[in-house]
Amino acid sequence: MRVRSWRVGGVLTALLALGIAVPAAGAPQPPPPETGAPDEPAGAQPGDGPAVQGPPRLTKLRLARVVQAQRGHARFLAGFMQNKRASITIRLSSARSGELVKTAAPENPEDAGSSFFLIDATDDEGFQLPAGVYRVEIQATDADNNISGVLRGSFRLRLTRGRGMLDVYTIPLWRAVARQVNLGAGQSPDNGGGPGVLVAAVGPGGAAAKAGVRRGNVIVKLNGRDIHTPGDLATAIRTLPGERPVVIEVLRNGQRQRLTLTAPPDWNAPPDFARSLRVVRRREPKNFAWAVAQVRERIEAGEVKTARRLMADWPPSWRRSAPGHQLAGELDTQRSRHKPALGAYNRARKLDDSIAEAEFGRGVSLAALEKPADAAAAFAAAEGLDPGDPAAPAFRAYVLIRADDPKGADQSALRSIALDRRYADAHLPHGIALLGLKRPTQGIRSLRTGLLLLDDASRAQRLIDAHLEPATK
Repeated sequence: MRVRSWRVGGVLTALLALGIAVPAAGAPQPPPPETGAPDEPAGAQPGDGPAVQGPPRLTKLRLARVVQAQRGHARFLAGFMQNKRASITIRLSSARSGELVKTAAPENPEDAGSSFFLIDATDDEGFQLPAGVYRVEIQATDADNNISGVLRGSFRLRLTRGRGMLDVYTIPLWRAVARQVNLGAGQSPDNGGGPGVLVAAVGPGGAAAKAGVRRGNVIVKLNGRDIHTPGDLATAIRTLPGERPVVIEVLRNGQRQRLTLTAPPDWNAPPDFARSLRVVRRREPKNFAWAVAQVRERIEAGEVKTARRLMADWPPSWRRSAPGHQLAGELDTQRSRHKPALGAYNRARKLDDSIAEAEFGRGVSLAALEKPADAAAAFAAAEGLDPGDPAAPAFRAYVLIRADDPKGADQSALRSIALDRRYADAHLPHGIALLGLKRPTQGIRSLRTGLLLLDDASRAQRLIDAHLEPATK
């Protein structure tokens, strides 16, 4: 199940407009950990003070003694102090064999003061390092090619079971979609479609297909977690173990069925859902649910032109429906056209006031239009419609930070953490809010937790530059 890129990309753009430290949507994402800070002019920087003579000097290494993480998601933070602007090289070697396993050399020099880098615990070819003890060596080189002494440390890497990948593509049971699904007695589309999310495509020959999951099924439980909304499913997937049997429950023709699923690790390549959706659209061209799924999958893949072309072929009644307006808003969000996106989300909400994604989209657009108070209200409404989704309170916390309400941001972020402790964007605004409340120790701790959960290396480094490094000087 792919991350909702229309949502993530749009929110990042909106928060960038509000002054929150995130990269612009659609910006190239260099492979970790070689990503550095944003481009900076060469030479002395404001605040560097008088020129420091001699080679750079590194001190005060900050490195956890034990790094524990899920297999496939292990990373660590390395922090230190340096006395002048210099380029950094970080080398990682096995304590057992002495073999050099990774070299990271961020592109841009670091200014004098506190520096942190988030490093993936992978080798130079991108493969997960095995559990064990690793030595870290850090050196700095200034503009005159003077080289510092080596700052040394070590940590023990402990790996827990990898996260599983649910190889199905799902869409929300919006009312217009739910009308085409046999939900069974008591699950009327008039109440928002009932519990669960609709399976629109299943990876051919994959784990879900082998378990018996089929297109048109509605997922209502996964690994012991009830699934009422897309937010519930996203949280359940973050706790889904890889290569271990779990129970998945689905509604099929109105009947509840229990199936056993053994999910592959999430470092496997996802299935080609676009191809599966093209096939089903040819077979069932009048099925609105599959049309919605096909367009949304292309939006999430960043294929905006393809998604627009597909929607252009829809009947006018489909484009004028609540899902049609919702997808139009998502397309405009991908293109950073936030004012027309807001109008589309408003129309979707008017036609179907149960669509949580419409309220979330309104929050994204209002944030980009520099209306943080209205954006916070929209995110709160989205939270009410999808109470299992940690994203709504998390991004409400971000806009409350911009609105100079760190206390409100802290409370909203805590609600997100309570929903899903493995969600990076729950901990990050919590940490920023705590720094604003003059609680640096707790704020730094929460920031570090969020950074270690964050898969986006470029965004992580920007957050480090904007919040973690200043807090540790």
